[in-house]
Amino acid sequence: MSEIKPSRILIAEDSRTQAQELAIILEEYGYQVEIAHDGKQALERAKADPPDLIVSDIIMPVMDGYALCREVKGDESLMNTPFILVTSLSSPHDVFKGLNVKADNFIVKPYDTDLLLSRVKYLITNRHLRESGKLQVGIEIELSGQRHFITAERQQILDLLISTYEQAVSLYDALEQRQRELSRSYDTLNALYGLAEGLNSCRTETEVATSAIERGMNLPGVEAGWIYLLDGDEFRLAASAGEPEALFGGPESDLECACQRRLRDDKLATGANVLECERLSKIESSDGLRFHATVPLTIGGEMCGIFNLVGAEDIKFSEEELKTLSGIGNQIGIALERAHLQENLERQVRKRTEALSNEITERKLAQEKELRANEQLDRVNETLSRILDSTPIATVALDREQKVVTWNRAAERIFGYTTEEVSGAPNPLFEDVEAVDQGNLQAILDGEEVRNWDTACRHKDGSLIDVRISGGALTSRHAELAGQVLTIEDIRDRLQIEQQLRQAQKMEAIGNLTGGIAHDFNNLLTIIIGNVDLATKQVEENPLIKELLDSALGACLRGAELTRQLLAFGRRQTLTPEVIDMNRLVRSMVKLLGRTLGEHIKIQLVEGDDLWPVLIDAAQLDSAIVNLSVNARDAMPNGGLLTIETANILCDASFEETHPGLKPGEYVSISISDTGSGMDEEVVAHVFEPFFTTKEVNKGTGLGLAMVYGFVKQSGGHITVYSEVGVGTTFRLYLPRAQTTPDHSKQDRKPVVERHVANGERILVVEDNTAVRGIAERQLKELGYNVAIAGNGQEAVERLKRDGDFSLVFSDVVMPGEMDGIALAEAIGREWPHIPVLLTSGFPETALSRANPDVRVRIINKPYRTEDLVRGLEELLGSREP
Repeated sequence: MSEIKPSRILIAEDSRTQAQELAIILEEYGYQVEIAHDGKQALERAKADPPDLIVSDIIMPVMDGYALCREVKGDESLMNTPFILVTSLSSPHDVFKGLNVKADNFIVKPYDTDLLLSRVKYLITNRHLRESGKLQVGIEIELSGQRHFITAERQQILDLLISTYEQAVSLYDALEQRQRELSRSYDTLNALYGLAEGLNSCRTETEVATSAIERGMNLPGVEAGWIYLLDGDEFRLAASAGEPEALFGGPESDLECACQRRLRDDKLATGANVLECERLSKIESSDGLRFHATVPLTIGGEMCGIFNLVGAEDIKFSEEELKTLSGIGNQIGIALERAHLQENLERQVRKRTEALSNEITERKLAQEKELRANEQLDRVNETLSRILDSTPIATVALDREQKVVTWNRAAERIFGYTTEEVSGAPNPLFEDVEAVDQGNLQAILDGEEVRNWDTACRHKDGSLIDVRISGGALTSRHAELAGQVLTIEDIRDRLQIEQQLRQAQKMEAIGNLTGGIAHDFNNLLTIIIGNVDLATKQVEENPLIKELLDSALGACLRGAELTRQLLAFGRRQTLTPEVIDMNRLVRSMVKLLGRTLGEHIKIQLVEGDDLWPVLIDAAQLDSAIVNLSVNARDAMPNGGLLTIETANILCDASFEETHPGLKPGEYVSISISDTGSGMDEEVVAHVFEPFFTTKEVNKGTGLGLAMVYGFVKQSGGHITVYSEVGVGTTFRLYLPRAQTTPDHSKQDRKPVVERHVANGERILVVEDNTAVRGIAERQLKELGYNVAIAGNGQEAVERLKRDGDFSLVFSDVVMPGEMDGIALAEAIGREWPHIPVLLTSGFPETALSRANPDVRVRIINKPYRTEDLVRGLEELLGSREP
């Protein structure tokens, strides 16, 4: 039997380093590799001895990768040779250029070895299948404005698109993993910072131990903790939290754990370690706690105790986090030392007092004691220096010549200078700062006390930083001025918050001011327009004057429209409310909107049954509907569906939780939804602000939605917006119900739907938004259902595989990942056809059009009321077969 010859691959790459790197990867997995250093050389070698596959860089001298691919695919002897282009994907046009020259696939620099080998193996394995399957049957698709016909001969298009998708998935997974790691690192560092910060305010051993334990519990995965301190040869429990009751109160409480033995044997000197706790493993009610991170505590280089942070599983601290924990252990030791020093200092003071009352002959002993006290004081000063470096406020000490003596870490962080750069140098903070208050500065230089001085200091990069300074004099033993000490707080964030508050207050003031001015200005315009009209009649025979008056009249009318908009924004426009039938008003608007919006916009009207009457200014409501509809049209330049829907809404306390600002009561809602481009969260946050617009210059004033908002609020109602990019937008107006009925309509009041009483059914709630998921869970539990939750479609499927005993699945439509609500419903229909699915969406018409008609599913509007949820549940659960 003949030996199988390895596949031969030709590499076209002008960079010898990159070519050699790629060759090593392929040769390691058994491929035979040949290298050409430009496209022309590669073409000559391929014609001379056709390879099994060609891998080519795009940018090369003489002949680039596109030209080489075109030549290979145009040669009858080489046209079936798989061809891979190497690209950096700096532009999506790289892919379409590859399509045009019939490339079979591409790889991205730097190389992912597994992905590279997978694509090489795929193309070589399927080469003969392609050669035997040349059927001119396929589909025509359009990609980035170019049309391509996919046949068996041009499967390279699908390969390129699949490889693009694989690369995107790979990058997304890497990014998602990195985000999780960063989130956990942030939580860990934040907790460690809080732990270190808490030690600064502790003054006793008990305070130090208690603060360390309480703040250590904030670390990810930590559920309990305790501190043991050494008293001679015995361990003493200083503080604990979260531990099982039997741990310190049972017979095991006197047992010495492995961490204590390791401390005695000096095996913890290298830093923090993660150990399985022997004592926890020996008690029955350990609450699942097993592992702890053991942090040694030292005072003056000597081990003084251990700090244990306990979790149910192996606590996943990184090496850097363990090093940081070791540093925290040192800070705890320093804090303990500081507490001990303070106690010792108090004892020394008492001794000195007693010594001063003794005879003259004991003075020498008193002097020796004073010397020991000074040594203790030096250690205290060292401790205080470390505390100074841990404070977030910059502390700067200057000598009498204004040279820097002390510059703590906070000063380094805020101003950019290191301690080494400024020590002994002139103070750099006030150099060339014109905004400095010379009076306060001179007061500090003169040794006077200054408190809360808001000014600006110079950063190392030359920029100015807003700060708050307090300062006072440093004096010598002889009460002479020796320098100054400054505490400097970075107040940039605080000033920004104050600016935002002032902006909000300014907008409210502008609203009140513009409303008042516009109202008065409207009266003036009325007089001007009336006089211009009268004057025009007197000069009919003078074309020049008439033309001037017509121009003035046009300007006045435009001014009148502007004042109307300003009145609406200021909520001070004149309203003429009347009791109207909303369905009748909207029905009459549809014909007008059909002519206004154009034939490319399809209008769908969904009228609510037995609609309550509303007390509203009909003309202003017409204007609001037209305004919102025109905006919807602008969001659908290529056409789409505009849906106008009316309904009765009973707003209770639970409804108010999801609609802040909407008071409980009876409302008639009108919803205007489009299938346009949608808005992101940033745009939605500002959409009702006056003069905010996303349209081009001269395409809008930015007052349209502000007018609608002002009109609805002035009418005692509420307005919300729900939007998703690429899906569409829904504006929903809530107008208070009138207590009387219109003259033209006598309607019966629609009864309030009674809440459904559950019979112990189990419901699986699938929702990626934590807050929405919590509301749904609370609503269902209040109705009497047993509820389980899942964060996405894939998690729901896994839950059903483990336990499929659910009466119904309630899921959002739009969720992250590969499985949204529609895909989940179809999966449930295939695997668990007995389980009905209730979906919720802000765009139910769009979602329903995508749903499989064979799957038993119902969709309710989002946001939804409890009554809407009850009706959906009753419809699905009541229709189940016995």
